[in-house]
Amino acid sequence: MTPAERLDYSRAVWAEFRRKTGTQRAMSCAEWGVLAGWMDQDIPLRIILRALQDTNGRGRTLVYYEKPVEAAARFWARTIL
Repeated sequence: MTPAERLDYSRAVWAEFRRKTGTQRAMSCAEWGVLAGWMDQDIPLRIILRALQDTNGRGRTLVYYEKPVEAAARFWARTIL
């Protein structure tokens, strides 16, 4: 993923997170670590956005979504093989 793609990806995830949770705060270091991990794992953006939708903004931190996103990514990976 290019630096520009990483920037677009992270902006899209953070915007959806803020929309779903209603928060206006800045991203924490822990949240950036989770998001960077998703990018490093090449988890498709649509998988993350879907996981945010499926959990309906219940988490107040992006770290909350780490397990739902990774479970969705494992399911996605099994279905495309």
